[in-house]
Amino acid sequence: MSNSKIEHFGNSCKFCSCLLNTANGPSVFCSCKYCIQFRSKASQERSTADIISYLAHQKTLLVNLILTILVWVAWYVYTHPDSLSILQQNWPITLTMTLGSFIAGATSEGGGAIAFPVFTKVLHIQPQDAKVFSLAIQSIGMTAATLTIIVMRVTVSWKFILWASLGGLFGVYIGSVMIA
Repeated sequence: MSNSKIEHFGNSCKFCSCLLNTANGPSVFCSCKYCIQFRSKASQERSTADIISYLAHQKTLLVNLILTILVWVAWYVYTHPDSLSILQQNWPITLTMTLGSFIAGATSEGGGAIAFPVFTKVLHIQPQDAKVFSLAIQSIGMTAATLTIIVMRVTVSWKFILWASLGGLFGVYIGSVMIA
């Protein structure tokens, strides 16, 4: 019996009354021959989707690895010949930005908003320098994310971006002209 014939009976299987779920199929505990057949077909379809998802994931990892290597090479070339000593002297900044990035990725808070207080209060970096550094790191991160989206050909909701950009422009105007 095909998937569509089983689903034709509504939300439960006509033969055993197990609940049907279009994403996962019938209950895994059901032993009726129609549900077993449905689960077998669904698992074959899922395995193909899993392979495609796995390959897309591998491509994402490769793109991110290449971008990471490029950033590290650029920093090494920029700071050569004192690259290692500069890294040893500034490890607290690296740790702060790494933790800030994790918090920014897990919440709606930006990494710079997390790093700025640590820079100014804990590491005693001048506020102007901390602000510029936080904005620079934010722009590098957003550029890397944009490149990943472009290379991975992620579907983008341009309508949403348009409305968000209009709101952003309004906010920039309010902040620049009326408040500042």
